[in-house]
Amino acid sequence: MNKPKTLFVSFDRSWAGYAGLAFGVSLLNLFTAGLYKPYGLTRIHKALYKNIYINGDALDYTGDAKSLSQVSFYPSLAFLFLLIVPSVLQFMVSLKAAVAIGVAQLVLVIAFYHYRGFLERQYELSQISWRGQSFTMTGSAYKSMWHSLGFQFAGLFTLGLTSLWRRLWLARRDYGGLYYGRTRAECTVSAKPLLMYFIPGWVFSTIGLYCIWLWVREDAIYVWTEMLSPMVSGASQMAQAAAGQPQADFYGGGLGIPGMDGMSDPDAMAASMTKKINALFSVGLAWPVWMTWRQFCLALYEAKWLQHLAHNVKIGHLNADIDTGVASLFLLTTVSYNVNFIMVNLTRPFTTFARIRYLTKRLVVRDSSA
Repeated sequence: MNKPKTLFVSFDRSWAGYAGLAFGVSLLNLFTAGLYKPYGLTRIHKALYKNIYINGDALDYTGDAKSLSQVSFYPSLAFLFLLIVPSVLQFMVSLKAAVAIGVAQLVLVIAFYHYRGFLERQYELSQISWRGQSFTMTGSAYKSMWHSLGFQFAGLFTLGLTSLWRRLWLARRDYGGLYYGRTRAECTVSAKPLLMYFIPGWVFSTIGLYCIWLWVREDAIYVWTEMLSPMVSGASQMAQAAAGQPQADFYGGGLGIPGMDGMSDPDAMAASMTKKINALFSVGLAWPVWMTWRQFCLALYEAKWLQHLAHNVKIGHLNADIDTGVASLFLLTTVSYNVNFIMVNLTRPFTTFARIRYLTKRLVVRDSSA
């Protein structure tokens, strides 16, 4: 029996060219209030896929901004318009009703995000081809939306315990319904070989979350009682004033603003402000600390997941393997996240390029027909 032929994968794009393009697109999106986004995404997709080579043959991307707009941009504008009316109503009803409207809006936004995400993924894959054969992704965006929404809420209520099964479902959705020409892909991913890596990592990450909560609990309660709760109360009083009821006591602290009598004691005001800043810093720092700890606990699982996914997706006589180290993957993921967090995502083009280059260098495609 002949050994499978190895088809090496490479990404032939300089970091300067990719980062420069990404920054240029971001600035144009900013200056045009998002109107340039379909054109920008099309430029980035072309720059990305046309520079990925498998055994010397580049992928091709044939998408255009007009088609992408019909899939994602125009529906997003229509959905945004539908959210405006409930947002206005929030200022005309009681606090409880306003909160209920806000929660309903949040659920709708998340659902629409998943719906649009499936359509964008489906469109993106349909515009990619290799060696003259196009890719096609089948499936229902509406069905995918409800499944994604269910998994998201399940992950929220279980502190991420169901994230493995969500990943499995997403892999089966994306690759189980994928065609290369007329050949349908096979996706045989399963939870069993991954549980021994995922469960211990999830347990330790959850313990870390509890410890972080103990660390910031006092500050979190202080931020809520002294800052957020007064603001919510003040907004409620303003809404009541708009409805003809007595107006909020603005200077008496209805909006979380100290009363006029507090201005007579500058030292007390300075101490209060310092305490609030320290509390906000602690609460804000808790999230990146938790994410770093979580990435550390799940680093082995993440590496095994990439290997498992690559090995269990097959298109005809083609299948893939990826050789990724646990330490290097953890370092790349952690540094990328924290740098992006500190720099407010200004460094995302560089970290995205680093991740693409890292993965393509470790990915090979095997052709068993050789």
